[in-house]
Amino acid sequence: MKPPAAGRWVFAVESFPKNLGGAHKAILALARALAAAGRPVRILAQSGEGSWDGIRVEEGCFPLVGKRNPEERVISFFAAASPFPDLYYPHGGSWKSWERQNRICAEGAYRWLQAVRVKLSPKQRAGARDEAQILLGSRSPEVVAISKGVADAIANDYGVPRGRIHLVYNGVDTEMYRPDNALRERVRRERGWDRAFVCLFAAHNFRLKGLANAVTAAGILGARREVRWIIAGKDKPGRYAALARRLGCGERLEFLGAVGDLRPLYAAADLLVQPTFYDPCSLTSLEALACGLPVLTSRWNGVSEILREAGGGRVVDDPRDAAGLAAAVEEMAADGPEAQARRRTARAAAERHSEKVWVADMIRVMDGVAGISS
Repeated sequence: MKPPAAGRWVFAVESFPKNLGGAHKAILALARALAAAGRPVRILAQSGEGSWDGIRVEEGCFPLVGKRNPEERVISFFAAASPFPDLYYPHGGSWKSWERQNRICAEGAYRWLQAVRVKLSPKQRAGARDEAQILLGSRSPEVVAISKGVADAIANDYGVPRGRIHLVYNGVDTEMYRPDNALRERVRRERGWDRAFVCLFAAHNFRLKGLANAVTAAGILGARREVRWIIAGKDKPGRYAALARRLGCGERLEFLGAVGDLRPLYAAADLLVQPTFYDPCSLTSLEALACGLPVLTSRWNGVSEILREAGGGRVVDDPRDAAGLAAAVEEMAADGPEAQARRRTARAAAERHSEKVWVADMIRVMDGVAGISS
């Protein structure tokens, strides 16, 4: 039985924590937009429940998704959420890509150990199995890819036809994240950064996001520039602080630990440095751009595609190229007259990928899957 054109969409997600992250807020924004158009949405979560602005999240209902109400369409934001979705949205990229990049960023003998750990991890094995079941099964869904890199991986690893893959970059809340000159001046004054060029690194997985290479770049720069490196994230800083001391730049690094609200740091910093080994389309990068903060990242960040098209930062081909990172930081630190223009370009790039744009693009793709004419 073919579902009616106005059939309800079911959003299948892994979890819905009380403290919502950017991805969960975007899902709610999409649900609100559909509900406002008279198209109610059902959200099913493996864990977590509640109500946000009238949007209800139900917990532990995945078996119902598999039974498939003929009047419902399913979009799965998590591989295990539904075995037969109509639309698959791997917001963390493909499992195979994640596994590959984790091996690449491991060093020396640890690379072999990391490969074994990934292969034996129940969570990773389950995720890879569930994704393969979705994409290689007889009812292969259409796919939303949040960057061209993700689209390439889905097509090459699973043989999904390009015509069934839809490119929709992540969106950022450009109202919540916006330039704030007063906040910038206050934070820089309070922290003693008035004369410094401030590089911000923000991530919870320091190894995967390339902190060792950022620290090495700081060591290469040495005392040639008054550059401060601010590290925000809940990962363990020990080995990176030790590396900085060995390279003679320990006094220029400051580890803040986990930071709940990054907006003061986005405002105060001069550059977000994110030499990541894997980021399908970093929300941190997009938030920084929305705050007018230029971004220096690697080609393995989906946002690099946006930077190459719209400007607002620099892209290094290989995150292990510490000399290239150092050269890019030094170039941008020395580029005083262009600093304000670059910040405006960063904001403009984010506005092209706002949450509102993301919602509109997602509804267009979902309507196409459901056979609804625009």
